[in-house]
Amino acid sequence: MSMREYHFFAFKDRVDAALVKLRRLIDVERQPMLAADVPHAYPDKFGLAEFVTNLSLAAQFNVLEALGLHEEHMSTCAGWLADGKPITLRLNATQRCTFQREESRDVDGAKTHVLESSLFGRSESKTVLKVTEFFWTYQFDFELLVFCGGAPMADTKLTLQQQSGRCEMRTSSKAAPKPTSSAAPPTDVDLTPLLSPLAAAPSDAQRSPAFSIDRDHPACRTPRRNAQVEALLGSARALTSWATSARALFDREVVAVERACQTNLDLSLLAKVDIFVPVLPLFEEGAHDGAPLLGSRDASTLLQLQRSAIAEASDQLAPHLPTAASTELFTLASARLLVLLSHLQAVLQHYSDAIAYIEDMLRKQLVAAVGKELTPSDFNTYMAHHCKKLYRAPYAPRPFSFAVRRPGHCPEGTIALEAQPHGSADLAEPIATHCCAAAAPAPPMSFALNAATRVTFTGERYLHAYIGHEFAGASGASLHLSARARQFSSYMLLLGKIGPAATFEPKHAIVVQNKDELTIPLLLDQLPTAKEFRDAVESLSPEQQRFARAYRSMQLEGSLFAVLLVQLKPQLEVLLNLPDDSLTKEIELTQQLLALFTEHQIPSDLLSYSGDPVASTTDKLASVRAHVDAILGMLSKAKQAELRDAAQRHAYKHPNAASAPAMEALLNHQEDDDSSEAEAMAASCCGVRQELQSARCAPQRRMARAAPSGGCRSRAMCYGG
Repeated sequence: MSMREYHFFAFKDRVDAALVKLRRLIDVERQPMLAADVPHAYPDKFGLAEFVTNLSLAAQFNVLEALGLHEEHMSTCAGWLADGKPITLRLNATQRCTFQREESRDVDGAKTHVLESSLFGRSESKTVLKVTEFFWTYQFDFELLVFCGGAPMADTKLTLQQQSGRCEMRTSSKAAPKPTSSAAPPTDVDLTPLLSPLAAAPSDAQRSPAFSIDRDHPACRTPRRNAQVEALLGSARALTSWATSARALFDREVVAVERACQTNLDLSLLAKVDIFVPVLPLFEEGAHDGAPLLGSRDASTLLQLQRSAIAEASDQLAPHLPTAASTELFTLASARLLVLLSHLQAVLQHYSDAIAYIEDMLRKQLVAAVGKELTPSDFNTYMAHHCKKLYRAPYAPRPFSFAVRRPGHCPEGTIALEAQPHGSADLAEPIATHCCAAAAPAPPMSFALNAATRVTFTGERYLHAYIGHEFAGASGASLHLSARARQFSSYMLLLGKIGPAATFEPKHAIVVQNKDELTIPLLLDQLPTAKEFRDAVESLSPEQQRFARAYRSMQLEGSLFAVLLVQLKPQLEVLLNLPDDSLTKEIELTQQLLALFTEHQIPSDLLSYSGDPVASTTDKLASVRAHVDAILGMLSKAKQAELRDAAQRHAYKHPNAASAPAMEALLNHQEDDDSSEAEAMAASCCGVRQELQSARCAPQRRMARAAPSGGCRSRAMCYGG
């Protein structure tokens, strides 16, 4: 059984039961109680942690003393520790199973056969069974010892106790019930962390541990989170695991065999033994020089209660079990060992719970002081408030939320980098970043459209730095990029990262227009810190270190997330040879141009103005509008031809599917599918309508081969007319 998790109410019940026994030995006026119920200061919590740790060490030593580690043995262990030698507690066990004899006996059957005859009278007969039994001698030997160094030698080990016991086992076959001879793997545990504080204490009649916490160490956080307590908790876990393994060995090789032999021993007595556990996190108001900590006299009282309970447990078991000198398999020595191992587990569990209780008390008091249990989102709110007080206004972090606009024009939309708290229904808020702006024209940068085409851009440029905070190991929020466009407005959004040599490496692009609202989650990978990287490469070969540094340099250079915004109307004006701001109020023409470029991939030469450069803006717009109308007319004729072809193919394949007048009316109404008449006729020839809709999409697929976003928009036009 490993250590259980800390549960306050179960721990409080055990402490209350122990207090009942303690109050029988102290003055009536005294009222020790759980630490949380007594006013105290923060240093008193450290004192309480040291108090329960010293109690736990002394209680564990009492158990080891009952197991055979007496004062003279302790002096020897102290000498080993002074020489810098580790000390190990080991349990050795061997078992042998030897065949003794074979016996046969007759057993009457359960059924009787009765035969009645008028001549010979009544007769009875029984079936007699011959039973053969095999008898074995099972022997179990164990030795409990401590030793120093790597292996036990004659001069480096101390035997605490050893015993050899045997019993007779009976089987119905000649197969041995246990292996002929076997030795269990040694069960070891390091006693150095436990014995070091005891060995450091002066050798007197009552050796007391001298444990203390280095409160001035930078790594000391709380009475629980410090190196000294962490080391002893690790030792407690190891000792608990050792006791669990030792008990499992005895349960498997001794207790189970004893039950199989059907002896008269009452093994349930082991579960009834209850030994007092002295590890209690108690305070008493004004107990010692005005401080709430209990004194050394109280600690001695608690430990004396434990020693008395151990002696009483031995006396309680003695009348019901063979003596330790007996050769029986299960004797008083075996029972004492199992009871002491169980008590050792209880002491270690109490110590772990007591330390956890102090930490939990500290946490509850902090929550009570703040008024709520803080979450990562609350910590982010606190840091934002702190930054407002820390920075001057020109240098304070600002929300990452910007309007997409040209100078002197209304915004086309907004773009924001927002944080959504986990598990919260609150609206996402823009994150606060440190921003450095470069006015236009900034140094040119470029990105590649394909292997043969590069686009150069200038414009305003912003560099943002974001400091993310973690609380309790979590950030508490997920980041996403939000882009919104107003009605009859449009811009292009490109996402990527900054590359080498003043380049932008786009990974995704989309046209945001006409009240579009996009939310793009940002999946962030955290790079190792400089210290983590330095520690990781320290033991690598020179070649591996050079490669790791070169790869990290590439990661750092390519980890800068970048967003590029391209205004579409100014670019259309340049592309079509139109004056600046000429498309600002030409809403319909702008929408038509965007549809032709994005959905149909029409070359710009077919739409641009190519006349007199000094012509008026109205003439230039009229020329471009004429080109647009011509292209739209051509597309309409292509759609008509495809529709008629589809109708003819359907009529040829399904001559009875629809009448000729209905089909003709459907063709005449193909430009206005929303009219009730066309819908009624479409219902009578749904097969034709389905094929006609496919035909409408065909010229777009042939002429456009649009991008994924354009493809979706083409299908919408197809179904909507």
